[in-house]
Amino acid sequence: MRFTRSPQGVSGQTEILQTVTRYPAKNIPAIAALAEKQERSEKNMIFSSLFSPVLGSYSQAFSGTVNTLIIPEPDNGNPLGSGSVERTVPQDFVATIF
Repeated sequence: MRFTRSPQGVSGQTEILQTVTRYPAKNIPAIAALAEKQERSEKNMIFSSLFSPVLGSYSQAFSGTVNTLIIPEPDNGNPLGSGSVERTVPQDFVATIF
């Protein structure tokens, strides 16, 4: 499910993307570990563990905050840079795995 809205007094949109999947109980430990590893793999983010309601032995909750510094490409005549660097920047998020 995808929920999108424009918050009052703030430019842009807030989006909630929810994915619900059922797996056999015996697969949960490996799936939870893989999901956390993938979600925490972005190198330009700072991750924080959050309180996780007791929803099972493998439940986890954490957030990711963008920590990206984009530096212009240096130019021979201008050490401050004159080129532009185009790059996809991730968004902040919260993940709950249970």
